[in-house]
Amino acid sequence: MKKEKISISKEDNLEDLAWRSLEKNSILKEDNLEDLAWRSLDHSNTSNNILRSILDKEKLSGTNFLDWHRNLRIVLKHDKKLYVLETPVPEEEPPSSAPKAERDACKKHVDDANETACLMLATMNS
Repeated sequence: MKKEKISISKEDNLEDLAWRSLEKNSILKEDNLEDLAWRSLDHSNTSNNILRSILDKEKLSGTNFLDWHRNLRIVLKHDKKLYVLETPVPEEEPPSSAPKAERDACKKHVDDANETACLMLATMNS
């Protein structure tokens, strides 16, 4: 398939450029748009579900800590959340005067830590 070039102006934003590129190169058509979206979601969910199923099969029972911990680290690394085990959660939120990037990073860390804690609790036998 031959790809067509698209013209770019200073007023264009990244999202518009991406859509125009997809449309011009026939990647995006009305009849396959929904299929494309579902395939993309299906692939990422399948990959994530396969890894998380490892933890469901190997729940922490007390005698298998090393295996469970190794599997947990694999899943968190795949999810780009391994840092949560290695970096303390900020004790306080940055002030509202702090740069947005700093506030967003803090919120992401807290959210990732909460999700990781829930994952850990869900994969332990009671």
